[in-house]
This record gives sequence, structure tokens and C-alpha cells, in this order.
Amino acid sequence: MSDAEKKLREAGIAVPEILLPKGQSLRQWAAVACDQFTQDRAYWAKALEIAEGSASTLRVILPEAHLDDGDRAERIADIHREMRGYLRGGAFAAPRRGFVYLERDTPFSRRRRGLVVAVDLERYSWAKEALPMIRPTEGTVAERLPPRMEIRRSAPLETSHIIMLIDDDADAILPALAERAKKAAPAYSGELMHDSGSVTGWLLDDESDWAHLADALADLSRRALTRYGGAVGAARDAESGGAARGAAGGAAQGVESGAADGAVRGAESSAAGGAARDVESGDASGAAQGAASSSASGTAWGAESSAASGAAGGVEPGAASGAAQGAKSGTASGAARGAESCATSGAAQGAESSATSGAAQAEPFLFAVGDGNHSLASAWEIWNEYKAAHAKARAGASASSGADGAGAAAEAGAGSELPEHPCRYALVEIENIYDPAIKFEPIHRIVFGLGFDKALALLSALPGFSTRAVATREELASLVAQAPSAAPPDAAPSAAPAAGVSGAAPAGASGAAPAGASGAAPASAPGKGNRFGIASRDGGADRFALVETSAGGISTACLQPLLDQAIEASGGGALGCGASGSGALGDGAAESGASRSGTLSIDYIHGEDELFRLALAAEKPATGILLPPVQKAGFFETVARTGPLPRKSFSMGEACEKRFYIECRKLFESTTPP
Repeated sequence: MSDAEKKLREAGIAVPEILLPKGQSLRQWAAVACDQFTQDRAYWAKALEIAEGSASTLRVILPEAHLDDGDRAERIADIHREMRGYLRGGAFAAPRRGFVYLERDTPFSRRRRGLVVAVDLERYSWAKEALPMIRPTEGTVAERLPPRMEIRRSAPLETSHIIMLIDDDADAILPALAERAKKAAPAYSGELMHDSGSVTGWLLDDESDWAHLADALADLSRRALTRYGGAVGAARDAESGGAARGAAGGAAQGVESGAADGAVRGAESSAAGGAARDVESGDASGAAQGAASSSASGTAWGAESSAASGAAGGVEPGAASGAAQGAKSGTASGAARGAESCATSGAAQGAESSATSGAAQAEPFLFAVGDGNHSLASAWEIWNEYKAAHAKARAGASASSGADGAGAAAEAGAGSELPEHPCRYALVEIENIYDPAIKFEPIHRIVFGLGFDKALALLSALPGFSTRAVATREELASLVAQAPSAAPPDAAPSAAPAAGVSGAAPAGASGAAPAGASGAAPASAPGKGNRFGIASRDGGADRFALVETSAGGISTACLQPLLDQAIEASGGGALGCGASGSGALGDGAAESGASRSGTLSIDYIHGEDELFRLALAAEKPATGILLPPVQKAGFFETVARTGPLPRKSFSMGEACEKRFYIECRKLFESTTPP
């Protein structure tokens, strides 16, 4: 391994072997992210027509519009068969080792820069208490992972729609790589299907390019520690439940599995005492998290509610991934992070330490997952499965060779390095949050089974609630985009609750803002609350209303808990249970079955046009909820201080601007015949 590659590994980056299509039109080969157009089957049907007769990434993904069709197993088998066929049938040019610098034009922006790399999943975790180098920006819902895991498990190929952000306020790293990349001819270039713009990619396969990137990321890592690094994470932990949580997160990231096994188990055991695991919604320590953001951040994102984030943001990793949250086995990986932990003594000190010690163990917050968090979490879970199987196999081999139990464990654990397998890494595109072409967009909600009046009655539980009728969708969109007026804290609902709703807020939400949300600075206008737009087809007429609330912070912090509780109260079942009964949903798929009379279901919609189309064309009661704009300012700092935001809080651009699957790489060797 070259010096440049070693330095890149310290930044969580590996150089992938890229597979690109041979002789294929990008318009046919490239498909948009699978979690888009979840309510528009016509989009995906047309995509299949466009790709007819050509190899296409469309055939190696599972669009979530079809997730609940009842034939998931057959679809996944077809996906794996198609992957094997592409590898054996000459669909790809010869693999090329390097990164891909790319520029994307969309109908809404020009020259969005990106860099396709492989990231080390040892530097990522979706556990709430973890403070890794790669951090999720939204809550992860465990029930959404199985479909992605089923596709990735034993898949011969990987292709990705994951986008990760860097906080390069000088916007210097990617433009510098562009100058280097454009000395050669493009590796690919072309128009994308469905009038989604165009993309051009150049290969960066020279070691001097890798060294340049490594130096730039090392500098960014150092700056991250001074901006919002370990001290911020530790402050968050100290204020939301104690140093034990920081110790557990730090130990999970910095300690080799065998050498510090006892110390890591000790750090994890604090979870059982309730200090390290799960700041659940409504917990007093969650409120402290929100308060930390309000007092220390002062950004337009404001104080995020940990309580709301817990309710809306999902579930801790389960038993299988719990093991992976503990020690990371492997001296190479440990060495990359080892400066922070000092093996056993670092973990032992962290378990007893104050916020300062926790800070020393946190990794610099270098990458924020912008799109595809559930796909990255699924890749992490598959890597954990692989590690567990590898360790078990080593232990079995050691035992069969005559080693005693302690010796077998030592060989399988402390003395062994992490297996070097392609599934340890995930293909992603890195973008700069300050790229002018990146627009942060809200992700709107549509609730099926909920009529206009009942929607207003539900939202009347928001603090400082007020509402007024609006004549047209255009006027509504304009009003929601403006800074909200300051609604008085004691403002009474201006719409009477509809029959059957009785004006009562769902349990735990009666008129009070979620902990940490009230009075904080919202995304659109610091200190003035939030605005929502309501749209529904009611009695043959289109109805619109503007809703204002004094609850500040990111708009989803006050909204999502109300919606979640209403869905649960309607008998829709646990969040994340699809109509197929599989209990698994992907990003953007409707949550909870609405087939039963009286139950509610929710979907997350990219783009206001699509929201209005669905809300105003529904044959049965449905209400669209238009969310206000989202700001970039203070984004990294807010995530560092408060942890992941409530799920589906923002999107980078419109649906057609999402990443298209283009680059591939080999994942698992296949022994299955075509």
C-alpha cells in the first residue's frame, strides 16, 4: 500500500476498483436512486421502456415503489442473477483503480461537483451514542434495513446512490481535483433518462492525485476537531446523560477488539444501566441535548429536540449490530484511529471520565451522510455479519487445531486483523455542502386516510398554533417559503377540531412543544417558529391552509411526533410495517398499512409539485403537508451537537436531481451459475 493510500485510510477512504459500462448509453444505463418516485409507478415503467434492450442499473436495484408488491424475494433473486450476467457477459469495461470526479447538470442547477470513493465502514455507525468519522444526519429506522440488506448480502456487485457531505467552507477541495481530472478525457459523459440533466465523469488514477486528496482531507479533519469535534460530542454526552455514553461511543470507535475486550464490554455495560444506550423520546436527558444546541450553536438550525428526534428518528441497532458497536477488531483499523484511544487504558479511562476524556476519544466529524443513510447503515450491518462469521470461523479453526479455549479466542480476537474484504467498504459520492449547486430541500409529508379538517385538528396541538385559509396552491407555497410571523405563545387554534378528533392532541403532545423545540431558531427564520402548508381534496374542492406555530428548530422536530402518534393511535401498527407484512420499508415507502378502514399511512415526498399532485388527486381522504425551506448554515455543528435529526428532515435537491447509479464494483464472489 502506498503512502498516499495509507494516509487516505486514516481519513476513512479506500481506493476502489471501478467498473463502468462498456458501450452503453448513459440514458439507458443510469437509473435514479431507488427511494425516489415512491408513489409514481408510471415513472419506473417508463424507465424500463427507456432501458429496453440494454444493460441497465435499473435491473440491479429494487425501486421502493414496488417494495410492498409481495414478490420481493423473486425480485432480489433476479437482481443477483442480472449482476452475475453483467459480470460474465461483458457489460463492463476493464476495471480501473481510482476515484471518479464528476460534474452533474440538472434542470435546476449546473455543475454540481462530486467524487466517487470507497469509505471504510469501520469509521461509521448509526448508533446514537457513537461519534465516528462518518455520521448519519437523520435517525435510522431499523425496520427499513432488511430489504437493502437482502440485496447486498451475497450480491456480486455494488452500485450506490449514497451521497456524503464535507464541510469545506472555502470550496477548495473538489475544484482543485477538477483541474487535475480534466487533464484527461472523460471516462463517461451523457444525458440521463427522464430529462434529469447530464453527467460527466473523469478518472483520478494517479497516485499524486490521491496524495493531494489525502492532504486535503487531513487538513479538513484537523479543522473539524477545532470547529465541532470531540469536545462538542462530549459536551452533548455530558449534558444528555453522562460520560458513560461518550465512553461507550469513544471505545467503540478507537479500541482494538482483543486488546481491550474487557474494557469495551465495561463501556457497553453502562448501556444496561441506562446511561449509554437510548435517550428515548420524552427522556429528560433528551431535552438536555436539545438545550445544548440552543445555547451553544446559535445557528439557523437552532436547538433540535432530542425527544422528537428519538420519536421520529428510529431505533438503536439490534443485537447483531450491537456487537459491532463495541470494539472494532483489527490492529490496522485501530492504528488508524489509535491516537485517540490508547487501547485498554483509553477505554478504561473513558468509562469513568468526564466530558473532557470523552472528547479525546471522539473521531473528527469529517463526513455527514446526506443521501442514502439507510443504504449505508445496511452496508454496515452486512459488514458486521461478515466480521462475526469470520471471527467464528477463525475460532473454530483454532479450536480444531488443538488450541485451548483461551488460545482460540485470542487468535480469533486480539491477535487477528480485520478481514480485508470488499464488503468492508461502501461506494459513495462525496460532495461539498457549500457547493452552490446543492440545494437543501424539505421532504414533505402526505398522510393517507386523514381529511383536511382532521389534519388541522391534529396540528392544533402545536404550541402557538394558528391557521388561515389560502386560495391557491401557488399562494400557499409562497407563504410557507417566507419567514413565519411570530405567533403568540398562547395563540388559540383558529380552526375548530373536526368531529371524531375532539381536539385532543395525541398522548404526550397536548399543546406542548417537544422537549427542546419551543423557542429555538427554525430553519427559515431564527426565533419566529415554523410554518406548514396544508393541502387536500375535500368534498370535490381543493382546500388549502397555512399553519403557523411558535415551535422553533428544524420543522420536523415538532411535526413528526404528532404524525407518528396519530398513525399509531389509528391502529396502523408499528411504524415501518409495510402492507406486505414484512416489517421492512425503504426510504420513502409508505409507513403502516392503510388498507384497513380508519387507519392512516404516511409517505415522504420530494418536491412540492409531486405533493400537490398526490394530495389533490387522491380518491380517498389524504392531506399533504408542505414543509418550510431548510438552511445549510450550521448544519454540521447541529448534527455534531445534537446527533441525527428527525428522520426525513431534508433532501438535497429535487427527486430528479438525486444521484443516478453509474459506477459499480465487485462485492461478493459468486459461485452460482448464471
